[in-house]
Amino acid sequence: MLISKTLPNLINGVSQQPDALRYDTQSSAQENTYPSVVEGLTKRLPSEHVAKTNLSSDAKTFVHTINRGTPEQYTVLIRDQSIRVYDLNGNLKTVEVGEGCGSGVDALTYLDTDNADTAIRATTIADVTFIANTETTPTMTGETDASANQHEALVFIQQAADTIYTVEVTQDNGTVTAAFNADSTPTVAEITAGLKALLDNEAASQSFTTPTSQVNWNTSGGSITNKAGQQFEVGTTAKITHISWRTETGISTSSPLYQRNMKWSIYSDDSNSPGTRLTEYTLRNYPTSNGEVQKIEIAGGGFTPTANVKYWIVCEPGVNAVGYDFTYVPRGWMHSSAGGYPSSGFTAVPFYNQATQTGDMWFQVHQESDPSDPGITCEVRDEVIYISSSEDFTITATTDASPTYIDVFKGKAQTVASLPTIAKDGMILHIEGSVDGGEDDYYVRFVTESVPGSLAKGVWKNAPSRGSQETLTLQTCPTS
Repeated sequence: MLISKTLPNLINGVSQQPDALRYDTQSSAQENTYPSVVEGLTKRLPSEHVAKTNLSSDAKTFVHTINRGTPEQYTVLIRDQSIRVYDLNGNLKTVEVGEGCGSGVDALTYLDTDNADTAIRATTIADVTFIANTETTPTMTGETDASANQHEALVFIQQAADTIYTVEVTQDNGTVTAAFNADSTPTVAEITAGLKALLDNEAASQSFTTPTSQVNWNTSGGSITNKAGQQFEVGTTAKITHISWRTETGISTSSPLYQRNMKWSIYSDDSNSPGTRLTEYTLRNYPTSNGEVQKIEIAGGGFTPTANVKYWIVCEPGVNAVGYDFTYVPRGWMHSSAGGYPSSGFTAVPFYNQATQTGDMWFQVHQESDPSDPGITCEVRDEVIYISSSEDFTITATTDASPTYIDVFKGKAQTVASLPTIAKDGMILHIEGSVDGGEDDYYVRFVTESVPGSLAKGVWKNAPSRGSQETLTLQTCPTS
């Protein structure tokens, strides 16, 4: 029996189910057809030859379409280390290759794969297309963010009272005990100043007090290639624990010139030029503020000099924000205005571009005042004493009245709420979580509201642990 009925369309594709189960809008086969809700079942559109690519060899290829609407419609072809972009008319478009990505569109390190058709993924979001190679695992550069002194502590005077405040610091070479007997009406400033006087074991050598007029860069060769150096002598054999320098012009962290992990060390003298490196590197980021004083500890527990012998403080290049080495370093502690040098205890000669310079500078060498005592240094600001050393130490703090009158933080704290609002910029502490309270451990870094690197008011912010790698290797990251 012939049955006649109207079919609305055939746009639901092909079905191999029996006729009784198949929708009326499906068919058992469709050849060279294209179903459309608007136009119904139409003839399949043909392919059209638009242009020839300039890819001559055979290789597995990944194809991605960028459709941002007219006229931003492109086809992206990616194969082993190569990328091409064409518009709808087949015109080859220019692809800019970023720093560190490769030497050109046919030598892109990140796109190194023999299976581009399956290994490469791409997605376009607004104006940006992200490209990922699933065969490449992102890695870290190995560089760590330079922080404040490795061995440091905060003594926090929480209440001033008529009692004895005692701070005890112990290192391998001994223990120093500072016991300050406060009067009947003490202030926290009197207590911290008194404790500092008893604890401090540092004598800053004479120094130049005129800051630099600008930051210059050393890019020439010779015995001090890509290094900036400062020659000096000290009059005693007391251990050198730190050096300080001052820059007139800071560099913003967003600037292409900003350097992370500049390398500081002490060198021997070789005919009035830096000779052999004598200490391990200390890594510090470049100052961000004009006139900032940066105090840098000497690695390896400090350096014991020979009196009246020439040495060099040398700074070598750091890296930029994505981990690539700089080839220049700052000459931030010298300038060309005329001026005399101190006549005793400390002799310094500025050196730059393979030549001795004349003029003032701002530079200090810090030595232990008594080598038999622990080599610690102290800074005071209101109710806080900041203690640092080139060697590890243990520290305790007590009073004769109440344990709540004084507190000390070295490496860790129970809660952020217990920390003072004054601390050393860049100081890192481990906040111990509570298992019962379901709180995990984490780290905080102090960020000052004043000059970077200073002991001042500020806030504690979440941060990676000390020494954590923070920078990804650019060549192993998805690109865009």
